[in-house]
Amino acid sequence: MFCLGNHHASKVRVSGVGALRNKRETRPMSHAVRPEDLHTIATPYGSTPFLLYVGSSGTARVNHVSVQLAEGSAHVHVTGFGRGIPSILSDDLVMSLLWPPHEDDGFSLIADGTGVLEPREPDATNSDARLILTITNAVLHRPAPTSGPATC
Repeated sequence: MFCLGNHHASKVRVSGVGALRNKRETRPMSHAVRPEDLHTIATPYGSTPFLLYVGSSGTARVNHVSVQLAEGSAHVHVTGFGRGIPSILSDDLVMSLLWPPHEDDGFSLIADGTGVLEPREPDATNSDARLILTITNAVLHRPAPTSGPATC
């Protein structure tokens, strides 16, 4: 069980998060998510988040990936990450998965962790590779409320 503001829930769906909202101005901007609850929380967001990491040149990289999550596990199996990941993996490489919100003032789901490549057959291609991301921290987060329309 985890806490969303003053509400407790054993499962939260995107519609559930919306149902628990108070006025936008009084809702918390962040809700911690236990890594072992990621499957339950991420399921309504879909299986194609963005993978964020720092490439070998020191620049930020973003890949649209596919993930498989197991209930009660902090491990996420990631595929479709491209050629750059295998060359930069190290024991301390931190990566993040980002599931964007379904609505303008909705919650994004952000999960941080470390990744290792799953051993595979010698003749496999990069498209066959799977990254196992061990989630260490996750959060539902929304933008801060604004006092009026955005101005340029």
